[in-house]
Amino acid sequence: MEKKYVTQAFELGLKGRYDVLLAYYGDKLFQLPATIVVAQIKDEMGISITEHSIYTLKKRIKKKQRKSAHAADLVAA
Repeated sequence: MEKKYVTQAFELGLKGRYDVLLAYYGDKLFQLPATIVVAQIKDEMGISITEHSIYTLKKRIKKKQRKSAHAADLVAA
C-alpha cells in the first residue's frame, strides 16, 4: 500500500478510507493512544482526523480480533 492511495482516499472522502489507512499502517500503530495516532498521521500524511475516528477504528480492530480468536477456538475444538 502506498502513501498516495491513503491521501487520495481521504481527499475524495471515500467510504473505506479508514480501511485504507489501517492497511497502510497495520494494527500496531493503533495500539497507541488516540492522541498520539492523530498526531502521527497528521505529521506523516498531512491528514486531519478526529480522535473519535481512531476510537471507532480501534473498536473495529478489537471486534475483528475477537471474531478471529473465536473462530480459531471453534476450529481447535
